[in-house]
Amino acid sequence: MFESTQELGLEPHLTPKSVDSLKCISCGLCEVGCSPGARWDSTRFVDDAVNKGAVLKTRSPVKKVIIEKERGRGVMVGSGSASKVYEADVVVLAAGGIGTPQILKASGLPAEDRLWVNIVLTLGGVLEGANQLNEPPMAWYTKEEDYILSPYIDILSHFLHEPWKNVSIQDQLDLWSN
Repeated sequence: MFESTQELGLEPHLTPKSVDSLKCISCGLCEVGCSPGARWDSTRFVDDAVNKGAVLKTRSPVKKVIIEKERGRGVMVGSGSASKVYEADVVVLAAGGIGTPQILKASGLPAEDRLWVNIVLTLGGVLEGANQLNEPPMAWYTKEEDYILSPYIDILSHFLHEPWKNVSIQDQLDLWSN
């Protein structure tokens, strides 16, 4: 697909945070979890932090950030009336687009009630022997004025979307558009 895109004059570019080709086993299951660890994800930042001495607490829902002298000094965690405070030199709040504003508000910090949505369209077609499942998704992209295109086989739609159920997964050809 990369070469075809070049031939069409669409100037494809390698995706900067895509796949470690030395670890990729071309299983095509990137969207459901990369067992060999070839696909980029943010856990690498967590691993780096832990290796440098950070303490990772899991199953600890954050209620609020403890603020002292205009700095985050820890977090209060727990559920219901059960709470525990963890003190910290640095607090990294990464609760996503929905959780982070709620925690900021509970901490007495300003947060706006706006949620930006990244609308994605998967364009699907049939090409006998495409074997797109054997390629890492989104390894390259082409940028146009109002959108980008990138190869991305939609595994879930193959199993859940009625029109795809009669198409061999080896013959499915998809592009991701944003």
